[in-house]
Amino acid sequence: MRKRTFILVSLPLACQLPAAQPTAAPIHPNPLTFWAGCYKLRLSSWSPKPSEFEVPAVLRLDPTLGSLGRHPATPIKSSSDRQFQGFWRPFDAESVRVSWTNGFWGLDMVLKIDGDSVLGRVSEWRDYISGPDFPPSASLSARRAIC
Repeated sequence: MRKRTFILVSLPLACQLPAAQPTAAPIHPNPLTFWAGCYKLRLSSWSPKPSEFEVPAVLRLDPTLGSLGRHPATPIKSSSDRQFQGFWRPFDAESVRVSWTNGFWGLDMVLKIDGDSVLGRVSEWRDYISGPDFPPSASLSARRAIC
């Protein structure tokens, strides 16, 4: 008789307990600090035509705020004499957007984590229409580098 009492008393208590809900913990709780640092970039060939803009070989993503409240993206190794302002922002811990512009022309690059790799695409843009071969774009890969 004791067993029955125990079972009858335990069953209502068990039904009232909240069920454990699985929660997905973020992989990287702070995307800004996760993405900040230097990256060595490797580009595929441009398509449908080459870009007139050079993507730097090594790029630094600075976590501090720069002009206009943006995070600076600075080329570390570049042979270009053109002066463009670069900035970046993380979408989340899995992707980041980097842009360079002089106000009339520039590049947008989106990088995403894909397994153990960082892959993305870079596209040129202009504030005017420049024909059917526009915009040039290229695939790219990135890996962390020493600043």
